[in-house]
Amino acid sequence: MIATAPLRPNRMWAAVAFSDIVGSTRIAARLGDDAWRQLLDSHDAVVREACVRFDGRVWKWTGDGALMTFPSPRQALRSAKAMQSGAARLGLTLRIGVNVGEVDVRCHDQGGADICGLVVNITSRLTSAAAPGRVLLSRDAAAMLTGEGCRYPAFTGQQTSVVCASRSSGSPVGR
Repeated sequence: MIATAPLRPNRMWAAVAFSDIVGSTRIAARLGDDAWRQLLDSHDAVVREACVRFDGRVWKWTGDGALMTFPSPRQALRSAKAMQSGAARLGLTLRIGVNVGEVDVRCHDQGGADICGLVVNITSRLTSAAAPGRVLLSRDAAAMLTGEGCRYPAFTGQQTSVVCASRSSGSPVGR
């Protein structure tokens, strides 16, 4: 066998977003596998459409959510608002985290690609920390946004809470 050097990943700048269905295990247990799969398919269609509408890319599905990138945090936030709205029509609540920075793009032998790196990891943590029905932005992502109808409390640590009004309902989309 010939040893080869590991491939160096490509890097790109992106606004990274994770989405997560709040209470998905409880919902799946209540609905059963078939009904859950149908609801999840509807959720995936909502997320995919909202992502594409704002020039985003879904890199992978996480079971009850997605990992996405966007050209800017503004597009990520607008997409997140659309996802929240669409999920609400399905009776679902999402939590979404948004961060910005460079990510590694790794190509797989099977032909697919994935993103990874510290920015992705922090985005995952932001998503976990977001309140149900809210979008939690990193300090860096929030600092790049103006004119989105958001309130900005004091920045602390790696994250900040940002409250934005949803276009469709006027309800808070922040935390």
